Amino acid sequence: MKTNIIKQRCLHLYEADGMSAVIDFCNSIKYNKYGYCSQCETDVPTLKNECLVCGTTISKSVKQRRNLT
Repeated sequence: MKTNIIKQRCLHLYEADGMSAVIDFCNSIKYNKYGYCSQCETDVPTLKNECLVCGTTISKSVKQRRNLT
């Protein structure tokens, strides 16, 4: 799936159903790039050092996370 499609889908999901919908979507497509977002105050899916939940730039390097579902 192309990165711009992932980003747009996450934005739509967040606006419609919140953070958990974004995380569920990323898990469903086995997207496992997570980083700590200071605005969300938790580990979130990231794309090119940007939080896929709120859009904040992630200053720490992206880390791998196991799928917890």
